[in-house]
Amino acid sequence: AHPWLQGVHVHVGSQGCALDLLVAGAKRAVEFAALVNTHVGRDQVRVVDIGGGLPTVYDGVSDLTYEAYAVQLRAHVPAVFSSALSVVTEFGRSVFVKAGITLTKVESVKRWDGQNIAVVHVGANQFLRTAYLPHQWPHVFSVFDATGALKSGPLVRQDIAGPLCFSGDFLAKQVLLPQIHAGDYIVIHDTGGYTVSMYSKYNSRPSTAIYGYDDQLGLTPFKEQETVDQVLAFWGP
Repeated sequence: AHPWLQGVHVHVGSQGCALDLLVAGAKRAVEFAALVNTHVGRDQVRVVDIGGGLPTVYDGVSDLTYEAYAVQLRAHVPAVFSSALSVVTEFGRSVFVKAGITLTKVESVKRWDGQNIAVVHVGANQFLRTAYLPHQWPHVFSVFDATGALKSGPLVRQDIAGPLCFSGDFLAKQVLLPQIHAGDYIVIHDTGGYTVSMYSKYNSRPSTAIYGYDDQLGLTPFKEQETVDQVLAFWGP
């Protein structure tokens, strides 16, 4: 009765859903499409968008795989693999997060009241979720010396702070890492999503440059670092 209804969309966020819940949502969407088609007597609904939802963990290891998801879908929703439907997915975080890292330099190290606080060039301006919800959005860190060599040695509890004028500007607190010194470099892992796209203009810090890299470590610029003029233009004439 409604010819405009030609597709069904499951709106699923990328974190917080178990695999069986994702499969159940896809099954419900396919069943609804079949119900509509039966009611109108033709294949009117031919597109089913099963959304994203496959989560990413930020401890360096992924618990869920596309293969496991496909096995569950094939077992419980075989129609998504048939030619009768065009199936759309919206995998974002699970595709891009682990493909990206953030490299930042250690500007200084503060040692105060038994604390070791490494101050780096990136902070809550690019890691909003980590700064405000650190237990939900932690990251793995690697420390390299000024020559680019991976640091080892005894692990020391340290804080990693950003450069903003904001007391909550921390990327990590009491994280166990080799002793960090000024001039070192820190790699923040699993940052290919929900970082630059959420960039804040607080303190008017230019947004970072982005590079792609290949197996031979050849770099391709995707986005140049923002210039001072571009930052000023953001605030108007």
